[in-house]
Amino acid sequence: GLTPDAQIDRAFKLTYGRSPSAEEQKIAADFLAHQIPIMTQRLAADAKAKPPMPANMPTGMDPAGAAALVDLSQMLLDSNEFLYIN
Repeated sequence: GLTPDAQIDRAFKLTYGRSPSAEEQKIAADFLAHQIPIMTQRLAADAKAKPPMPANMPTGMDPAGAAALVDLSQMLLDSNEFLYIN
């Protein structure tokens, strides 16, 4: 999906096999809201040093939003829930 909520839900399902809790959804949405302006600035500052972006971006997706989503995905993969069996 192109909405942040749909992207967050999909990222959690792909990473953990479950939907995010309400608190996780809020934290992830806050992260994207903070990260998108940073990625916008990076993309505008130096076109050669682009941040990582998905290879197959959906049509109409903002490049800064895509780069922020890559950062969110990396954050999820680095979490303890992904690394350790409960």
